[in-house]
Amino acid sequence: MAKQNYPKLFVLQWSRNYRDKYGVFYKINWVYDTLLMRRLISKVPKSDLVKVIDFAFTNHPATQFLRINNHQLRVFSRSISDLLVAMKFKGNYIPDDELRLDIPFWQDERVSRLWQLIVRSDLESIKSEVRSNAVWDLLYAKIQRQDGFIPAQVEWFYELWKSDETLERKAIKHERRKRRPKLPQKKKVGL
Repeated sequence: MAKQNYPKLFVLQWSRNYRDKYGVFYKINWVYDTLLMRRLISKVPKSDLVKVIDFAFTNHPATQFLRINNHQLRVFSRSISDLLVAMKFKGNYIPDDELRLDIPFWQDERVSRLWQLIVRSDLESIKSEVRSNAVWDLLYAKIQRQDGFIPAQVEWFYELWKSDETLERKAIKHERRKRRPKLPQKKKVGL
């Protein structure tokens, strides 16, 4: 069985999508582009990378940055995490007229309370007051469409809200990981 050259295949897929979108060929720099794809493959599973490459050429608001920069592979490799977030983004199904994009998310009465709690880092109140995913989806959608990215703090609180972990438990786990002593390495004795 022949060995698959995945970086080359992904570069070719990128080139095909580029040609389909713009009607011109993407000028491939094989050394540089395959190196970038190799790095991306080490960070992103191959099945997700296929989806992300296809997603990069859609008309989703998250791909606007790439369109401005003519979908250069270099730019794409830098924004891969944003595209992964946008693909998994829960608010994609919400229409623009329902989002009321003319009102900033921190002033929208439907999500302003959740935003205030996130800014204050009040996890206990978030867990007690927010009952459904719909509020999170609306906040995600408004932030994504108005700012173009989701702040890490919002994602972090959403993950904590989904789990049963408290801030204290999370901090204790983090401290334990930091304090864990490193075991001394045994020296190998040559024969």
